[in-house]
Amino acid sequence: MMDKSWIFIKNRALSQYLNGVEQFLNFAFSNPNVGVRIQCPCIRCNNVLWKTREEVKTDLLRRGIDSTYDRWIYHGESDSSSDDGTNVGTDSDIGNDDASTFEMLHDLYRGIPTHSHEFDKNSESSSEEPTTEAKIFYRLLKDAEQKLYPDCEKFSKLSFVMRLFQMKCLHGWSNTSFDSLLKLLSDVLPKGNMLPNSIYEVQKIIKGLGLDYVKIDACVNNCILYRKEYADLEQCPKCGEKRWMVRKGEHTDEEVASENSNKRNKGISRKILRYFPIIPRLQQLFMTKRTAEDMRWHKNKKVDDGVLRHPADSLAWKNFDEKYP
Repeated sequence: MMDKSWIFIKNRALSQYLNGVEQFLNFAFSNPNVGVRIQCPCIRCNNVLWKTREEVKTDLLRRGIDSTYDRWIYHGESDSSSDDGTNVGTDSDIGNDDASTFEMLHDLYRGIPTHSHEFDKNSESSSEEPTTEAKIFYRLLKDAEQKLYPDCEKFSKLSFVMRLFQMKCLHGWSNTSFDSLLKLLSDVLPKGNMLPNSIYEVQKIIKGLGLDYVKIDACVNNCILYRKEYADLEQCPKCGEKRWMVRKGEHTDEEVASENSNKRNKGISRKILRYFPIIPRLQQLFMTKRTAEDMRWHKNKKVDDGVLRHPADSLAWKNFDEKYP
């Protein structure tokens, strides 16, 4: 049983506190998935910033550890039970949005320094510009560090935008209704809030998280997708429906085609499929250490006892594994 009583000690010069810090660091860095940095649990960083062992030790000695963080879920301890047997139901135990957001950013953009000044310090030339990927990361990091409004302790700009966008997707809100909600929330929140004004601004933020999609024109009757051999067609070869909308006062597709037969008429598609490519989605699932473990469960932790409880227990799955080992 791990002794965590030291986290409540106010005098950080006591040997019990110093030994507790070393115990924590040894435990955190014993995790084989940990690199050179971990989330710093001091009262200022609050498991948001990632630092080296010496930096974390310095912060814990100078500022002290967050005493509510008595289940070390960000440092290798199981989030289902604590080693000291205590049962705590605080927000810190289950994790907060900001800490989860920072963890996600570091998983998505591995290898990029946490702050732009670290890039300048580590680069061969002080005049070297960060890569496009690094610029996106720093912009997202800034949004993750920026409070939703002055004195807001629950959400950062990025974590709140992500929560709102998740609700939009889950409940099927239209873009128009989402814009209206953003305007209402902007009026309700205190002055100086950083809430985006429109779905367009939200999508620009979300795009940096790798949640982008590919738009593919589709037949209004779902016959075909206008891609590959159908990419240049102006109407569906199966049902004959037109691909583009025609507004009042505009020429029809035939009139436009006759006027400029050598130039494709790119109007407003009557129906659009938004496709999330599978490869980036799988890559993101394996980037995050927690979901990566779940993705490998069927191979590493599945119990083969003859009971069909998961698709991996089916004959089709087993035949596929035999055919493609």
